[in-house]
Order: sequence, then structure tokens, then C-alpha cells
Amino acid sequence: MVSKVFGVGLNDVAPISENGRHFDSYTAWKNMLKRCYDLKWQEKNPTYKGCSVCNAWLVFSAFKKWFDLNGVTGWQIDKDLLTTGNKIYSPDRCIFVPKSLNTFLTAHGAHRGAYPIGAHYHKDKRKFMAQISVDGVREQIGAYDSPREAHLAWFNRKIELAYEYKELCDSIDPRLFEGVLRKIHSMKEV
Repeated sequence: MVSKVFGVGLNDVAPISENGRHFDSYTAWKNMLKRCYDLKWQEKNPTYKGCSVCNAWLVFSAFKKWFDLNGVTGWQIDKDLLTTGNKIYSPDRCIFVPKSLNTFLTAHGAHRGAYPIGAHYHKDKRKFMAQISVDGVREQIGAYDSPREAHLAWFNRKIELAYEYKELCDSIDPRLFEGVLRKIHSMKEV
């Protein structure tokens, strides 16, 4: 029996779970469809507005075949590191990356407030503080006179930290590290 997922995906594979737990391939496929076609989810995550899934991957068996060849347990699918600004999930534009790398590259624009990314105002010090978070651990970079200076300090530290991922990126795909640097540069506010 074929069932529709988020009104567009065709699940043509059975079973999709074992012992009450969905297979990783099905979870990744369903989450990808959710990011692209669940309007309520997109309201909370507006960076996914306008994203879509290629026609082939709207059929679970096609996605599963690619996932079985490329998927890594615990890693996440990414659509825009190999192709800057990409909004389409497809086999030639997607790659699996470790969760820590994917999180490192998230801008959290909706959660940062009025100042540029990496900067916030410290009332007691009357300075703009630069901080960065890596694997959930916050690092204080320094105190600055303007939000721009704090942001630039954040940006420079982000680039430094990116180089710690270079060897891993190169082992995954030779194009990946370049995509990581492009992504960080896209966060720099001028």
C-alpha cells in the first residue's frame, strides 16, 4: 500500500520501522519533506520557505536507495553546502555531515536579537561582547566598543574554528570545506 506523506511524498516501501522505531532512512526522508512542505513547521523555521524536494525523491524507495549508499548513522543531510543557496534536496546537491558540523554552521538568525550574529550588549560592562558556541559550549571572545567590532571578532573566530573541521570535511567530500567557508562568509555582516 502506498501512502502520502505531507501531501507530496509517496511511501512505497514496507516496512518502515522495526520494534516501534522508524528506520533512519525513513526518518531522514520524512524530516526532509517536513522542512519543505509543512507550513506550520516553516513558520518556526523560515529559512526553509521555498525549499523543495526533487521529483525522484518524492518517492521514498528512490530516496532510500541514495540514503543506503550515502547515509551515515547520526549524521544529517545538508542541501546547501555543496551548492551555495541551493533550495532543492536532490542526490547531486545533498551530502551527509556530522551533526556537530551542521550545528556549527547554523546562524540562528531568529534567536539572536537586534545585534549582528555573535554580538550582544553587556549592561554592566557597557560593552558589546563577542561570543561563539561550539558543541553547546559558549566561548567568550572579548569586549568591544561597537556591535560591528564584536561581530567581526566572532567572524574571525568562526573562520579559525572552521579549520578544525578541514580534515574531516576533506575526508567526506573534497568540495565540502569550501562550502563550509562560503557558508560562514555568508553570515558576515558588512
